[in-house]
Amino acid sequence: MEQNHFHPSKQSDELVLNALFNPETPLDPPSPSGASEEETVCPVSSPEVVKAKALELEAVTAAEQGELDKSLQLINLSIDLTPDPASLYNNRAQIYRLMGRTQDALSDLDTAIDLSGGVGKSAVMAYTQRGLLLKLQGDDDKAWNDFKKAADLGGVFAKSILVQTNPMAALCNRMLKEAVGNLYSDSK
Repeated sequence: MEQNHFHPSKQSDELVLNALFNPETPLDPPSPSGASEEETVCPVSSPEVVKAKALELEAVTAAEQGELDKSLQLINLSIDLTPDPASLYNNRAQIYRLMGRTQDALSDLDTAIDLSGGVGKSAVMAYTQRGLLLKLQGDDDKAWNDFKKAADLGGVFAKSILVQTNPMAALCNRMLKEAVGNLYSDSK
């Protein structure tokens, strides 16, 4: 006996299903433009770069364990060794945010955006983080602009925030869900 299982065969089918089950998310898939990362710290892995990467990983681990002072010291050492990778400033901004040092975090996010050239994974993360901080400060217009930039670079989280804060997009998603739901219930 043949079983009838539904398997979405096209990206458009998956988008419709996503819209039904996640009405607050954007309808379009994340765009790959700019989403590839320039994360290679340097094309040449010098001893400084290797050490800086190790320090960055230690800093992230320390932050995850709540050791923020230690984490900040480690990330600062990493930045001293290789001051160019935008990811270091994104990570330090996160540490500053956890420490309640919002202005320092915003400054580092500005630096991360400058160093990334406004493209790639580091830019997406920096725009998103900065947008969240600006929103918390009540600067909704600047926050929206940062979320828009992150979304344009393929930031899925930023796109979902834009949809949630855009009443028309949220309404359209809800209407689509309702229409497809009605269509499905009528076909039974």
